[in-house]
Amino acid sequence: MRSIVMTAGCSGCGSAAVTAAVARQMARQGKRVLLAEATAGLRRMNGLLDVREEGLFDLCDLLEGRCVPENALLPTATPGLTLLQGPSAIDWVPEAAGVQLLREELQNGDCYDAVLWYCPPGAGALQKGLLPAAETPAHTEGYEGFFHLCEMKGDESSAEAAYIIRDHDREKFEARKTLMAQTAEYMNRKYGPDTFTLQMTDSYYNMKEKLTGHMHLIRNAEAAMQKAGVTPQIVAIRGGTDGARLSYEGLPCPNLSTGGLNFHSIHEFIPIPAMEKMVEVLRHLVTL
Repeated sequence: MRSIVMTAGCSGCGSAAVTAAVARQMARQGKRVLLAEATAGLRRMNGLLDVREEGLFDLCDLLEGRCVPENALLPTATPGLTLLQGPSAIDWVPEAAGVQLLREELQNGDCYDAVLWYCPPGAGALQKGLLPAAETPAHTEGYEGFFHLCEMKGDESSAEAAYIIRDHDREKFEARKTLMAQTAEYMNRKYGPDTFTLQMTDSYYNMKEKLTGHMHLIRNAEAAMQKAGVTPQIVAIRGGTDGARLSYEGLPCPNLSTGGLNFHSIHEFIPIPAMEKMVEVLRHLVTL
């Protein structure tokens, strides 16, 4: 029997979809495949493999002796492909010995031709922190979402941590907020009620939802830039903007470049020629 480890990446990179596709393709080739999800608290494979109902037991229960393998296995829509459901607990970290014993048990059996393990980088300790370590601004790019720790402060009696949560995809954005709430709930279960308080406020969304019916604004901006001799580039803005908030207040407001660089850093600056060029773009824009 083959044992294949597929490493999870940051949110939105496609590693889960690729793993599910590999498992389906192997099953369609006549192989008996078991896909074991070892990413804590995510259960991405349930949706990707069209598993309509979550099982009562999962990989965590199996490793900790609360069930036998048959209890934690779920059939999928693909004949020959079985899912070992991932743990629901976001803080779950397995014992390496337990994982190895399970692998040996599966390898010594004749129920499957291949077992795919979907694991975070490092695979052994899985996820050390409660929030995904690889989903920060420094580890993501483009339209990938992230959790950004902006500020920490505290003294002998209390401590605060301020985060920004960003995602261009509304569904993934809501999932990130849910994970943050689950994290606070877990900490209160572990350290006592009301030890942690979560205050979460929506301030920005992806303005694309509000601009879909107003694409003439984008075309006007492109035309104004071209008149000023500037080649327009449409790129993702990975932080929140006033334009995003105004768009949701009823004033569709795409973002224009200012010519600046290295925003929100100690090296932020704007060249005078770039600023003057954007003034020229604005003059063209108001005439369109």
